[in-house]
Amino acid sequence: LLPGKVVVWGDVRIDFFQHANAAASKRKLAFFIVFHTTFYSGEERIVISKRYIDMLHKDSSNKKCDADFRITMTINASSESLDHLKVAERFRQIMRRIGAPRVFKRGEVIMSEQDRKGTLFLIVRGSAEGFVNETVEGHESGGALHPLGACVPGPPLPSGEQEAQARVPIITIVGSDQVVGQAQFLSHSTGMGVRARSDEVETFFVKLDKKCTAGQSGDAPVLPGIEDDAELAIFYRGLAITLATQLSKALMESIRISGLKALNDRQSLLKDHDDREQLRKSIINVMGIPLSETISVSSKCFFVTQDVRVGQATPLPGAKSQLMRLAVLQKHLVLDPEIYGPAISPKSLLIRVDQLRSISYRDRYLANTLVLEYISATLAEQADAAGVPPGVDSVSRAEFTFQSATRATQVYKALLLRCAKADEDRRRDRIRPDATPAINEVLEQCCELHTLRNGERLEEAQLTDSLFLIRYGSVKLTRRGQVYRILRKGGYFGLTDFVQKTVTGYYEAFASGPTKVLELKQGSVKTRIDTKPQLAAMFHYFICQVIDNDLREALRETFPGTWATHYDETVAAEMEKADEEVLKPTEGVRRRKGKGTSPTRQKNSKARRGGGDAEKLRSF
Repeated sequence: LLPGKVVVWGDVRIDFFQHANAAASKRKLAFFIVFHTTFYSGEERIVISKRYIDMLHKDSSNKKCDADFRITMTINASSESLDHLKVAERFRQIMRRIGAPRVFKRGEVIMSEQDRKGTLFLIVRGSAEGFVNETVEGHESGGALHPLGACVPGPPLPSGEQEAQARVPIITIVGSDQVVGQAQFLSHSTGMGVRARSDEVETFFVKLDKKCTAGQSGDAPVLPGIEDDAELAIFYRGLAITLATQLSKALMESIRISGLKALNDRQSLLKDHDDREQLRKSIINVMGIPLSETISVSSKCFFVTQDVRVGQATPLPGAKSQLMRLAVLQKHLVLDPEIYGPAISPKSLLIRVDQLRSISYRDRYLANTLVLEYISATLAEQADAAGVPPGVDSVSRAEFTFQSATRATQVYKALLLRCAKADEDRRRDRIRPDATPAINEVLEQCCELHTLRNGERLEEAQLTDSLFLIRYGSVKLTRRGQVYRILRKGGYFGLTDFVQKTVTGYYEAFASGPTKVLELKQGSVKTRIDTKPQLAAMFHYFICQVIDNDLREALRETFPGTWATHYDETVAAEMEKADEEVLKPTEGVRRRKGKGTSPTRQKNSKARRGGGDAEKLRSF
């Protein structure tokens, strides 16, 4: 049965599953129904007979169910749902009034990846689709086997010689009454490219200029044509409702896609026998990280680590090297001391990408040794407890030595991108949308504090339509026992329920370590902002920014590509320099005088017969 407060509109699909028994976790899709709410406007009941039920309509012999089987749904047009739909319609009316019309032909780019113009498009007829230009790293890590949707020709290259290949993710296909370009409009950041999918796409667009950008006070940008603060509040609340619909779809689809193996039986067979895929599953199960994580690079290396002060010169004095397996994932690094096939050891060290500080070569003569600086988990927890950013004077330094400079360059490029992402996340944290005095006051006065122990479940996450903010610690969101998202200090969850005023309860929230969570109650916020239109506009604009950030993060995890890479001029120069270095005749590996041997080669035959570290490394 659906929860009583689920609001549905537009195209609706309801799946029905068959379980072996009440306690079984595995299930099989039995049948599903699809309908559009427009055709049932004003009715109190929806009745769908067997012949109109997908998958059951083929049961001509009535083996699965009787011939008179039907599904009856009772509709309760509550005042809350009507208000919800009225605000969304009012937003669309404002967009049509103040926006400029524009029509796009099939394949025409509406928003490019690097577009930062701050333009918001409302689709009034037709459909648009997001497209992902896959990186080389995506193909090397098995991205070509991941269900990224149909592979189609992309926009023409600047040279005009050939067209780039792009994949069309299913969850980024948007139809009428939906918006695109919200990332550029709300935060002036880059987003996934969008182009016209149908023959003609009619849109209305509004564009921000320098005069209507939000300042440090957190005021919502005022668009030309908006009459007053009350209408501005309706505009941003309607935009939040529209974005929440797209976020809900993206989150549910990302959970589903994370459990898929490939697009067809042949690729599924390859995945079942692929050591990297088995290693990925082992890391997810043992380390408790989200299902969407993928491995970019995996390699054996010699590993040395030590807590040092920034500025201390390498090498690390008195440190002892250890043979390790390094696995670089999208949001984590895993160091496995017990290398045993495609299985990860519970003793493995897990490093989050947000802990990374820098990656470099040890020196210009030793191209197979990398030095990584990161904030240790202990230091990060102490900083969170104190409510301050982690100090930069004390870090952990890890040194990795690989068998070849080529493999070291591959790892270096992967870690360089992740260090750039960590820097971007830290810059974003310094300009958080809830850091303004007005929004912070609303959060403090309308919230209830929950203090959780490690592993404790937050019951309110499934029982209320509140918004939750993590003040300290971290929270794991799970569905059917599988972790699909991990949120840390400053993260929000419950956004779609809060904006749509529903209680879906499709996930569970568990504390990972000592955690403090603020619950922002729906009624308290309504009482606080209803009589203050300017504050209401600021609050709904803040909600739009948070939803957009979560939507981009969900798409980035599921559909990585060139749009999600953290390139700037410095990172691009470093990547190009790394490619040039590895192509040189001498790969940068230091040679001893007289003999062309590498520094990892053993000096005597006794060490070789004893199976020294170099022999172990070469056997990988």
